[in-house]
Amino acid sequence: MLIRKKKMQDAMTYFVTNPDATIGATARMFNVDRGTLRKHLQKMNETTDRRTATVDHSYFKVIDTPEKAYWLGFILADGSLKKLDQVCVALNREDKPHLERLRDTLSPDSNICDYEANNNVTGKKYPTSSLSVTSKQMISDLAVHGVAPNKTKVEQPKLDLRDDLVRHYIRGFFDGDGWISIYDRRPQDRCKNPKTEFGFGSSEDMCEFVSQHLHEVLGIKYKEPKKGYIYRIRYTSNKDIAKIIQYLYHDTVLYLPRKKETADRFCRLYPSLLEG
Repeated sequence: MLIRKKKMQDAMTYFVTNPDATIGATARMFNVDRGTLRKHLQKMNETTDRRTATVDHSYFKVIDTPEKAYWLGFILADGSLKKLDQVCVALNREDKPHLERLRDTLSPDSNICDYEANNNVTGKKYPTSSLSVTSKQMISDLAVHGVAPNKTKVEQPKLDLRDDLVRHYIRGFFDGDGWISIYDRRPQDRCKNPKTEFGFGSSEDMCEFVSQHLHEVLGIKYKEPKKGYIYRIRYTSNKDIAKIIQYLYHDTVLYLPRKKETADRFCRLYPSLLEG
């Protein structure tokens, strides 16, 4: 029974992560019942009658718009390149609408798969949504722009962007590998302002690129990346955080809503720090 269940789980995982796979071929490969496999996949809202998806293969050929710069930074942080021909992005399911925006940009006919992913640290499962786009050209173009297979801790910054596109690129990267936190203090200290933090976690080169850019453009003190499991840069000055928020979000409509809501809360807490 356990072996049969394991085969079915492996078949489902293979089908979800391989856009070109068919129900019949997958069932034969893993020696499972075709109808049962189809039912399990349909419960996951996975379309089992697949067709060739329309893909904008040349989308990342030239990074010449704020939207392209943003999605490049986002994929650099949260994406991965699989099997030399697949661009994959997996997010917590609460961020699925943002993944749908990316899907509509790159490949409107592609499916977004919902499943329970394992957390290797806690051993728990968490609801996940995943998008896979098959395109060898896109893989090649992303590699030119610093996105590489198995990229964890080796992300390379895109250094030849036009000046007006860098903030969009950094905002995309922040939405994938950054955080903004507002910590409410202890009840006995509630008369004090909340503790705030704005940060990024990635490779040393990427963190240094962001820190140096914010120093040059906003006059914020350069933060040397601190090494832990990954490199990090952290900003705790409310004045600096206000500058960063205004720089990244000014006159833009493309962002991860969950993080933008926290940035908006910061602005409501400290309106006097905002310029203009």
